[in-house]
Amino acid sequence: MLDQALERGKEALLQEETATTVKVDPAKICLYFSMADYGVDREGSLCLALSCSRGNFVNREHVGSLFCRKSPEGEWDYRSFFPGLEVQAGCLAVDGAGGLYVLTEEGILGVDGQGREAGRVSTSAYKDENFLWERLLGDPEGHACYVVQGEHGMSWKGVALGKEGNVLFRKEDTVSGEDWLDNVATYQGNLLYTYNQDGILRESSRDGSSDREILRWRDSDLISRNVRAAMVLDPDRILIWHEDQGEQGLFLLSRMPAGEVPRKKTVVLAALALPDSMADAVTRFNRQGGEYQVVVEDYGYSSGGAEGALVRLDAALVSGDPPELLLLAGRDLEGDMGKGLLEDLSPYLEASDALGREDFLDNVLEGYTVSGKLAGIPRQMTMKALAGRLSQLGGLSGGCTMEDVYALMEDYPGMCLLGDGTDYELNTREYLLGSFCAAYYLETFVDWEKGECRFDSEEFRRLLLWVGEHGKETVRTSGIRFHEVGSMQEDAMLMESWLDFQEAAQWKAQFGEEIGLLGYPTADGRAYAHIWVEAPLGIVAGSPNKEGAWEFLEYYLAGEMEGTLSTRKEMLREQMEEAMEQEYIAGEPRSKGEMWLNGERVPYYATSPEMAGMVMAFLEEADFTPASGLRDRVASIVTEEAELYYGGSKSLDEVVEVIQNRVQLMLEENR
Repeated sequence: MLDQALERGKEALLQEETATTVKVDPAKICLYFSMADYGVDREGSLCLALSCSRGNFVNREHVGSLFCRKSPEGEWDYRSFFPGLEVQAGCLAVDGAGGLYVLTEEGILGVDGQGREAGRVSTSAYKDENFLWERLLGDPEGHACYVVQGEHGMSWKGVALGKEGNVLFRKEDTVSGEDWLDNVATYQGNLLYTYNQDGILRESSRDGSSDREILRWRDSDLISRNVRAAMVLDPDRILIWHEDQGEQGLFLLSRMPAGEVPRKKTVVLAALALPDSMADAVTRFNRQGGEYQVVVEDYGYSSGGAEGALVRLDAALVSGDPPELLLLAGRDLEGDMGKGLLEDLSPYLEASDALGREDFLDNVLEGYTVSGKLAGIPRQMTMKALAGRLSQLGGLSGGCTMEDVYALMEDYPGMCLLGDGTDYELNTREYLLGSFCAAYYLETFVDWEKGECRFDSEEFRRLLLWVGEHGKETVRTSGIRFHEVGSMQEDAMLMESWLDFQEAAQWKAQFGEEIGLLGYPTADGRAYAHIWVEAPLGIVAGSPNKEGAWEFLEYYLAGEMEGTLSTRKEMLREQMEEAMEQEYIAGEPRSKGEMWLNGERVPYYATSPEMAGMVMAFLEEADFTPASGLRDRVASIVTEEAELYYGGSKSLDEVVEVIQNRVQLMLEENR
């Protein structure tokens, strides 16, 4: 870390010209250095621009900027501190004589080869009042250019920099009015190096006469979106600024002949669409330098060719050389296990030194157990559930049946079922049938083992009548409507919300009183939430390298994660404890964040132990059985045909008969 934070134990950082000193007491004050930009000059010296602040984790004060030059032999040529000076990303270019150009809010600062100020010049003449962005570009030879993007579109202006005792401008037409600067990595004379979201680094000439791919970041075991900047030093070396999981630094990539690349055993991961988190895990796993290399195969999947890719994937799974790992999202697990395509993961868990069944929520593993065999293990989850006023829910908690919902609405006539506080309308007939009540009727009126249904029953007719009474017509609008989250509507019984320990701290404020959690109605009244699990993986039974497949799967499951809820008990408890932890400043509780409430920003604080315990209990009871495509198709039939009754074009009996016949035929075709 910059030679141990520039030898923080020293008494001061010194700027030679003005002899301005920043006193540092290592026992009381911590200096924080954040890299703003970097460069390499023609002599191979590394040049850095760092923002410097001091204080503690809670209160931090910016104190200035530090500019450094380090020789190829590892010696510091200078480390010059400029008190109060603020710099920004893309602020540095070398001048070709050991000095620097530095972009500040006021203009461009010149730093000479001894680290002293060599002059300043304003950039205001090149910026309109609402300019979007500015930066410096440069190469090791000292060719430097200042560019600024105007308020509208991609109207770039560029001026070249020169130095004759001060910083001078001259017009640079070749970089004005172009749009390539959004993805520019570095600028070297007539060549531009750019990279995009696909993780490809390209070299092109500014006049458009040449363009070629240099590399893909993943071939260097790097996560492309974590590459903050790149500088091509020569055809065989690239210096990159890479930030990964809170750590950042400069890495030198060197070209390696194909024959010298270490040989590894290949583990093929079959995934038509790989989530970013799993792609990141693949990159980090490969970077470890172990025995195995994970290769992702998408079978030619694209937004326009999903069907053909699925056919090719299914053919590969039953071939003599199948992939080792299979992404299970959207798969029919009962069908895959019935065909013997997937390994039982239970023996792998039992033999693992890193993980065991006891590490995961019991209901998570139960949900992915088919015919006594564990098909997959989810790592993370997000879910939606319901919250309501405890005074109105009475004894209802956790799970509920449709009879409970009927009774609740009868006790509070005139109220709507769901509060409208999200980006779509909840109380429509389409939503109530297609989402809210779906688990109930898919369990109550369909016998999946026998392949039979009874949608012609009086119970189902009652459900359609109730939805017609309490639901309203779907109004199609262009775009997505976003609603401000505020106090829960007085005339609404329930709020549908993302279930999370930290989010729970906001719910009570929205309702204005004690609340309870409730699942969506089911046939047996068990706790049921709408659950999305992150990228569950299974091991293909016929794969030639099951050991390598499990090594990656174990690495993926045991890894650190951010954001969504974990399926591992220990990490879930840590997430709960973090949400309950209350910090104090001068004896007053420190807010965890702010929310909009009735048009005002209102702070919220730590989640209470009672509320956190309620969320944990719900997570431990929820049903994690993944939905199948067949169930979704049945729900689509119900909502589609029922709308004909609500619209008046068919009678209730006619619609019920059509639903019964269509679903029964589908069940028979899929036996």
